[in-house]
Parts: sequence; structure tokens; C-alpha cells
Amino acid sequence: MYDFTKLETFIGLNKPAHFEPTLEHLNHYIRQYVLHVPFENINVQNRLPLAVNNASMIQKITERHQGGICYENNRLTYEYLSQHGYDMHFIAATVNQGEEKGWAAENVHMTTIATLNGTRYLVETGFGESPLMAVPLNGEIVEDTAKRQVYKIKYIDNKTFDLLKKMNDQWIIQYRAVDRYLKFRDFENAMVYNQTSLDSHFVTDPLLVKNWETGHVTMTGRNLTVTDQGKKEKHPVTRENYRQFLADYFNITHTPILFFEPEETE
Repeated sequence: MYDFTKLETFIGLNKPAHFEPTLEHLNHYIRQYVLHVPFENINVQNRLPLAVNNASMIQKITERHQGGICYENNRLTYEYLSQHGYDMHFIAATVNQGEEKGWAAENVHMTTIATLNGTRYLVETGFGESPLMAVPLNGEIVEDTAKRQVYKIKYIDNKTFDLLKKMNDQWIIQYRAVDRYLKFRDFENAMVYNQTSLDSHFVTDPLLVKNWETGHVTMTGRNLTVTDQGKKEKHPVTRENYRQFLADYFNITHTPILFFEPEETE
């Protein structure tokens, strides 16, 4: 049994003395994790190994205030929830990057499924502005009114489903997942791709996302965009101001990013 106390304390998890795997506890974990742990690709940008064991990932979160990409965040969630009685599995998905960019590389996103009392749920803690709750695979709509999140799952065939988010009264595909259980080792090629290929946006551009109760902030190599209660404001990101943005919005300090100042990370 791994000691997750540091993680639980950092994300403010209200864990009862006699913990049982319930939907309420699952949603509490997801919410606290997503609101406290950013999605970020700093290790990829700085050509450092991903944190894909419990000790290195928890240290990264609690001491450096970083998070990770899907293989880091969702792997830790899988480990935590598995240890606490949830029936967990990995699945692969293809991310929809929008009308301009289209689909990302096929099935390189790693996410998780939890089965609870015969019902299966998508549990996503490694996808930028991730849902703050488990999303049932039965098509039930789930909503967080404060954050203005509305999600549902829609199967397009027996083994493929879309994660849909309602935006401006339209359902937009976030990603398309294959409903086939995988092992973590099955993502080895995907992890190599997203750490080394110039076709991967993780390699070519910084990407950080931090969530809060009513919105989120996204920082790339060009812009910082703050979204709160449906309103957006955008600021240019430069070598001169990016460290201040990291400190102010992500509480990340003393961590240079190769994209902005290569001489600091060599």
C-alpha cells in the first residue's frame, strides 16, 4: 500500500476514516485533484523524463507545484483510486484539436474508466480543463453550474465513444475514445511520440492549464488566456513576463522553461 498522505493533504481531500468507494468520494477526489494540480508539459519542454511513478509525481506536485500531461496525471489517479477500492482501467483516445487543427495523433491520449456498482464512468484528470466530475458512459448528462461545465458521453459504435462538452448550446467533441481496456505499458510508443515528435504540440509549444471553481487559465508560448464565468481576457507571453505569469497563476517558481530561455535549462 502506497502512502498518499502528502497528495491528499496538498489537494485538500476530505477523506473519511472509513473510506468506501462511492460516487460521492470519486467526484470529490476528481474535483480536488483537477482544482489543485495543473495540466502542464514543462518536463517535455525541458527534455526531462515524465514523472510516471508515485514518488516522483507526488514530489512534483507537492514540492514544485507542477502537474503533468495525461500519462502523469491520469496514471497517478489510476493508482490512487485503484488502491482505494475502485475498479480502474486505462483506455486510449484521439483528441479533437478544433476545426483549424483537426484530430491529433490517433489514440495517444491516455485516460481512465472507473466501474462502480455496475456503472462505468470516465475519470479524466489529465486533459487541461478536465471535467470536475465523473462522466457516466451511459449517456447521462453531468453539469457543474459554477464552472459552466456540461458533459456527456455518446457512443458512435459498439466500441467507440465521444466525450462531448456543451458550448454555446452545441455539443463539441473533446476526444474520441476506444472502449478497450489497456495496460500502462501499452502507451510506451505514445509517450515517446509526445516527448520527441515535432508533430506533437507538447514538443513544439509550452502548454499549462490551471483550473479553479469558476474558470481556468491557459498559458502557451504566445498567450496567457484567463477564462472566468464565461468571460475571457488574453495577454501576450514573452521571455520577460512568463516567469511572473507562472508564479501568479500557477504558483510555479524557480522553474525556467527551455522554450523561453534555453540557456537557463542547459
